[in-house]
Amino acid sequence: MNYQKKIFLTFTVLFISSCSIGQFEKVDTNLKYYSFTYNDEIPSYLKKKIQNINHGGDKENIHDINISNFDLKKYDIYSGSTLRALETEVKGSLNISIKKEDKIINKTFNSIKRFSSVELNPLAENQILEFMEREIINDLMAQLIIEVKLLDL
Repeated sequence: MNYQKKIFLTFTVLFISSCSIGQFEKVDTNLKYYSFTYNDEIPSYLKKKIQNINHGGDKENIHDINISNFDLKKYDIYSGSTLRALETEVKGSLNISIKKEDKIINKTFNSIKRFSSVELNPLAENQILEFMEREIINDLMAQLIIEVKLLDL
């Protein structure tokens, strides 16, 4: 019985050591080395969200990022014999230009969300439209964070 425990312990140690478990390196996720500038078309609530992300600011700036052309559109998709829209599509887009050393990189981020509006009353439709707009803004912010993080790679 003791022999089986030693074999089991040996295989367990070999398994754990082969998993390459080591120390994890903490990655600095603060955007304190980036300077954001905005166009006049950017709404104030979006500027506040970006400022909440970019809370550093006391170090020297490595990259200048200009955020412009924020657009949020709603489309109704009509189909069938009814006079109501069956689906509603909300599309958000955001343009950024990144000045990195001597190059300028232009990117456009898009996010599209669809929801069925057949069974909704008008109040519920307005509420889900506001929810989808918040989701699109959060998705665009996530895309912006990922793109800025990829600059240094």
